[in-house]
Amino acid sequence: MIVTNTNKYSILYVEDDKVMTYLFKRTYGEYFDVKFANTAEEAKEILESTEIHLIITDQYLPGMSGTELLKSVIPTHPNIMKILVTGSDDLDIIEEAINECGISHFISKPWKDETFLFAINKALETYQLRIDKEKAQKDLENAYKELKDTHAELVLTKKMASLGLLTAGIAHEINNPINYVYAGINALEQDFIFYNEIIKLYEKLGPESENCEIFKEIDLLKNKLNYEELKADIERLISDIRVGANRTKEIVVSLRNFSRADEAEQKRADIHQGIDSTLVLLHSKYKGRIEVIKNYDPEVKPIMCYPGQLNQVFMNLISNSIDSITESGTITIQTIDSSSSIDIIIEDTGCGIPEEVKEKIFDPFFTTKDVGKGTGLGLSITYGIIKKHNAEIKVESETNKGTKFIITLPKE
Repeated sequence: MIVTNTNKYSILYVEDDKVMTYLFKRTYGEYFDVKFANTAEEAKEILESTEIHLIITDQYLPGMSGTELLKSVIPTHPNIMKILVTGSDDLDIIEEAINECGISHFISKPWKDETFLFAINKALETYQLRIDKEKAQKDLENAYKELKDTHAELVLTKKMASLGLLTAGIAHEINNPINYVYAGINALEQDFIFYNEIIKLYEKLGPESENCEIFKEIDLLKNKLNYEELKADIERLISDIRVGANRTKEIVVSLRNFSRADEAEQKRADIHQGIDSTLVLLHSKYKGRIEVIKNYDPEVKPIMCYPGQLNQVFMNLISNSIDSITESGTITIQTIDSSSSIDIIIEDTGCGIPEEVKEKIFDPFFTTKDVGKGTGLGLSITYGIIKKHNAEIKVESETNKGTKFIITLPKE
């Protein structure tokens, strides 16, 4: 007699016939941890206090049938295995036991020891498979959650790294317009002092007979202060301050758009605004040597997406394009609207990607940049974000000629 994992499982045998109980105990009692009950009520009490893996019950019990007992334990013990034993050949009972009770085996009285043992072993093996499957499912869910959490941390780390690399450039970008404002305010203040001297003379004007000398004094002061040039200076200074303030506002708004928290739910956002915000933040990296050409399709409307994460995609791809152009070159950004999707094409005239590494560029930690200049996470994170949007990304590249990334975003 071959017995599987004898001490690992507990069996509840429910039978009101003392002879059948004796036979079961004599035959299988030494191999399994068996609990015995004479009635359905006794069986339920044992189930409440003891962990049972397999319940074996006779069909004809006092007060409740075996099938009724088996059905009653399903809500509280969904994983417990069930075997029905009976001397009846009533097909209705067999059908009820299989379809409504979920028994694994049906044993006829009188049973054959080997047949009964086979049924017990198979039931316990099935139980273990269920438990293993549930554990594997739970482990998989936990692993998936950890992977999502890790990916979110990597996205944030990469975003913070991007912002860290851009800090000096952003500070320089903000410093220039702020200098416009600061210098303009000082000059405007001095010009206003001169202008105010002329105003004070006008305030002295009285009856016409007394005005001639004052007008002469005003004219002399205007000539001395270069009045017409002074007016032009004030207008220019106001214009410079406005330009500086607007530029500063543009940088701050772009930084806010790029750094926006990644919402747990999608929201409708303007793709063009996201690209423009990214270009503002990267301006110090390409100005004076790279021409950026924007060919936006006016038919492109805001779509449902994760805006902060898409901005990270734009940052990664455009940064790579900038880095690939060693001297001067061109980056062309194009959007194309279609009935169900939007294509975003980012193309550069940089060094290109060698054919032998093209298939590896989306692998985590793979980079062709020098040590310390690349983490190998940018395109891997980009790929994950694209897939999260149920989108596609393709790359076309030729060494020494340039690279083109094509993103296809579904509208809904």
